[in-house]
This record gives sequence, C-alpha cells and structure tokens, in this order.
Amino acid sequence: MEKAKPIKATKWKYAKQKKKIDFEEYLVLPENKKAKITIKNWNFGEGYVDGELKTVFRTDVIKLNGEETNRMLVIKNWQNLQELKKALSKKKSARDTADLELVRKYSDDDMDYYFELKFL
Repeated sequence: MEKAKPIKATKWKYAKQKKKIDFEEYLVLPENKKAKITIKNWNFGEGYVDGELKTVFRTDVIKLNGEETNRMLVIKNWQNLQELKKALSKKKSARDTADLELVRKYSDDDMDYYFELKFL
C-alpha cells in the first residue's frame, strides 16, 4: 500500500484594501462658470445615487482650464448621461481624450445639479 502524501496547505491571498478616495480628488466646479476640461478613462457604471442604484458617469480629468490636474468627475444627471453616451460612442476607446466645456447649473424643478455640455 502506498503512503498518502500530506496535503500541502495553500497560502491565503488576501485582497488588497480598496484605495480610499479623498473628497479633494473629486472635481467640483463652481456654479454658473465655464470650465474647459480634458477627460480620459471614462466609464458608465452603476452607483448609488440618493439611496438608489443608478447609472453614473465617472472619468479622470487630466486638464482643467489648460492646467494639468488629476481629479475625478462624477456625473449622475440622466440627460447628461445620454448626451455623453452619444458623443463618446464616436471615440475609438475610453483611453482616448475628449475636450469638453462644462457649466454647472442648479435646477429648481429637480432640486439637483446638471451640466451644460459642449464638446470641443
């Protein structure tokens, strides 16, 4: 009879801790002021908005008014999402860059912020 080989214990591989994102890493534009931005690495994903799971747009902002920066922009307004999907679908990849002119506005009817978008 063969002697049974002992089972080798496998090492546990722990998942890396999720990087904490500081509030300063998010781009919050002032109301009613134009801003020219260059975006890269955008995606449309699920996220919690006011306690409900909805589609949100996340992107890295690499330039703000001509100056280099490294911030994240999150847009949750449904109409803005549709405009962005339509315009960005023409790009070959999310790794491409896109230039936008944004104006952040407040809607009294919806009691929420939205953006006036213009692709450059």
